[in-house]
Amino acid sequence: MSNRLIPERLTQADLSALIKLNESVISSAPPGYIRPKSEADLAAIVTGGSGAAFCIRSQGELVAAALLTYPPPQVAGLPLFPRVPPEQWLDGAAFFDGAVVRPDMRGQGLQRALFDTRLAYARTQGRRWFCAGVHAGNVVSWSNLIRKRLAIVGMAFFYGYPLFALLRAEDADAVATDGPSRLVDPYDLAGHERALGAGMLGVDLLDGQIVYRRAVRADTIGQSVIRNVAHPERASSAASA
Repeated sequence: MSNRLIPERLTQADLSALIKLNESVISSAPPGYIRPKSEADLAAIVTGGSGAAFCIRSQGELVAAALLTYPPPQVAGLPLFPRVPPEQWLDGAAFFDGAVVRPDMRGQGLQRALFDTRLAYARTQGRRWFCAGVHAGNVVSWSNLIRKRLAIVGMAFFYGYPLFALLRAEDADAVATDGPSRLVDPYDLAGHERALGAGMLGVDLLDGQIVYRRAVRADTIGQSVIRNVAHPERASSAASA
C-alpha cells in the first residue's frame, strides 16, 4: 500500500474518522489550544456548506486534518478582524482553522502541507484575506503560519486565553512593513501588546523570538488588542491552524 502523505479533500464518508481524530488530539492538548467543533459544524464544513476540510492519510488512516471556514456575518458589538475591509469580509475572507495532527505523525510538515492545500483552494473560491486565530502558547502552529507569510496583526483574549490574530492578504500592502525591527519573546504578552499598539506587525522569527516591524499602512479597521470578547464562538476561530 502506498504511504505518500498527500493532502486530499475530506468527504461525508470521512466524518466519523475526522470526529475521532479531533477528539483524540483535543483531549491531549492544553486548554484553549483548539476550539472543539460540534458534529453538525464539522458536517457543514466537510460538505462544503460553510467551508472545506482536508486531510492526510497514512496507511489508509486519517493522521492529520485541517479546516478552511468562511466567516459569519459581523455581529454588532463584536470586533472586526484587523486590516480586513468590512465590505470584503463575507465573500473575501477565509479562516485557516482546526489543524490537528496525530502525535506520532508530527514533525513531518503535515500542517504546512495542509496550509498550502487550503490556500490554493481558498483562492479558487475568490478568497483574498487569509485569517487565523492561534493560542499564543501554541508555538508550533503560529510559527508554521509566520513561515507561510502570515503576520501577527492583533491579539484577542477569549475567556482569558490569549490568541494571536494572523493575516495574509493578496493585497500585499495590507501587511507590508518597513523600518527598524523589534524582537519580542513569544511568551511576553505585554511585549506583544506594546508592539501591536505601536503599529507594528509580527512578520518573522529569529532565534526563538518574533520579529516585529512597523506596518507601512496604518490599520483603520480593527483594534490591535481586544479583551473579553463576549461570544468567541461567533468571532474569529480560536483553533490552531
